Amino acid sequence: MSSDLTYGGDAINAGSVSAGYVQFVSKIPSTTTVSSSPNPSTFGGSAAFAIAVSTNDGVTATGSVSLSDGSLGLGSCTLTAGACTITISNLSVGSHSITARFGGDLTHQPSTSAVLTQQVDRAPTTTAINSSPNPSAYGGTVTLTATVTSGAGNPTGTVSFSDGSTPIGSCTLGSLTATSCTFSTAALTVGNHSLTAYYNGDANRAPSLSAVRTQTVNTVTTTTTLTSSANPVAYGTAITFTAVVSTASATGTVSFSDGTSGVTIGSCGLSSGRCSITVSTLMPGLHPISARYGGDALYSGSASSAVNQTVNKLASSTSQTASATTVAYGSPVTLTATVTPSAATGTVTFYDGTAGATVGTCILASGSCSYVATTLTVGSHTIGATYGGDAILLGSN
Repeated sequence: MSSDLTYGGDAINAGSVSAGYVQFVSKIPSTTTVSSSPNPSTFGGSAAFAIAVSTNDGVTATGSVSLSDGSLGLGSCTLTAGACTITISNLSVGSHSITARFGGDLTHQPSTSAVLTQQVDRAPTTTAINSSPNPSAYGGTVTLTATVTSGAGNPTGTVSFSDGSTPIGSCTLGSLTATSCTFSTAALTVGNHSLTAYYNGDANRAPSLSAVRTQTVNTVTTTTTLTSSANPVAYGTAITFTAVVSTASATGTVSFSDGTSGVTIGSCGLSSGRCSITVSTLMPGLHPISARYGGDALYSGSASSAVNQTVNKLASSTSQTASATTVAYGSPVTLTATVTPSAATGTVTFYDGTAGATVGTCILASGSCSYVATTLTVGSHTIGATYGGDAILLGSN
């Protein structure tokens, strides 16, 4: 600004005008500060940058402030009461050098804030795991599904599956839906398995671990069938009972029982899913024979339907002799019966076919027995012998 001084003179001195001079008036300094919240922030989330401009003369600064990330402009805001806020939500993951610059106004100088380091972390994620079917059977396929969610768009990358601390497989997100993928396995052993899914993260989203999914793997259901080598059979004949389990890789033991007596008649160890026993001691009669597989670590036990095994009595033959064919009335006659086989037990009855009457009985010993008859009447008598049979032999005449 230019100024001139003028003297008006007096009674003695004449007036005069001085040479002009220039007066310079400078703007008042200002100070700019910037702060952020939250810090650190997360990818995809908002960070609010609060800017304040103070002045040395106490007069409120006016005008605008620009915000920069290094040399990259982020935006601007207009001061109100010396302050304004800019909200940014597109900062990349990493460290950012943020500055705010006040452009000045009519009475205040421009100013730039100190550098604010804004940290942007990867966005949090949530991982969930599911398995199907559950429970499953040993050797069956179990499909594991991982779903990863984030508030910052669709996650990318891979998910790793573990059984306890043992890795069992992985999948790539997007193979099922935009945020999920699957992995299938048939290698889980019988028992309970603590399965987890771990999202490995990507450039903008953080890793996350699912809760434990308990997968139950049961033994494989089996069926057992039973066959007999011959039915019916005669007593003493060797019978082979064969049990077959539906899974050829099943191991363990099969026991055979007679439902009539409730007695176990034998057992055998499986080979290629089958085994046999041979018995020859079943008594004559009907025997409901069944086979029960006891199961092993991988295969469940099962019982066959009963096979009704018929064991028939053996045939016998009976012959008889008399000590004399002609006797005087009242004289004793020894009647002797012989039954084959000689192991026969039980009773033989002698009868008079002429009179239609029983003459007497005797009990077999070593296949034969005798009865002394003293009451035969005068005349001719047709004497016969009937063996009544026993537990093993049929009767015979």
